[in-house]
Amino acid sequence: MDDVGIKVEKEKVVGIIRTETPEQAHHAAMAAIKGGLKILEITLTIPEAYAVIGELAYDKNILIAAGTVLNAEMAELAMKAGAKWIISPHTDAEIISYCKFKHIFVSPGALSPNEVYNAWNLGADIVKVFPISNIGGSKHIRALLEPLPFLKLMPNGSIYADNALEYLEAGAVAVGVGSSIFDKVAIQNGDYDRITEKVHRLITILHGWYESK
Repeated sequence: MDDVGIKVEKEKVVGIIRTETPEQAHHAAMAAIKGGLKILEITLTIPEAYAVIGELAYDKNILIAAGTVLNAEMAELAMKAGAKWIISPHTDAEIISYCKFKHIFVSPGALSPNEVYNAWNLGADIVKVFPISNIGGSKHIRALLEPLPFLKLMPNGSIYADNALEYLEAGAVAVGVGSSIFDKVAIQNGDYDRITEKVHRLITILHGWYESK
């Protein structure tokens, strides 16, 4: 579990895949990995998502998370499929408790100071702050961390290559990027090179930031 946290804080970016078919999810994942992404969240809204997780989990260099996990049963199935990280859009004490018992990394979703602190207090390893774009963007992360600097936060929602660094500079340990990278039109057209290009651009920006620090 510690290895997951170390990798997340090192890589800084999580690619969130939400597609209409398992085949699209697999191709999108491969394109993202080709571009340099090393952490992928496979959302359980994808048909046969557990199978997709299993297909991708064989590569030990890539961290596979299960996203949109709504209850402990889904968390268990995702873990059995090979997911090393459970991510939810909400805070559910049963999911967190299950993950703590199984020693698996967990990130519940929260937004307000009260929700975020409650999620952390229940045992979240990193709190997913979602949907971040609806409530001030990076300013909200900075505002949360001023009184609660010990929190580990991962904002999600309308984060792009051009604004990802704002969140990291505000104190987020990582960011989640979804449709800004996994372009729905590109996926529908089978233009997976477009995803690789977008990921490569984001990774290049992050590397430039690392070198400047």
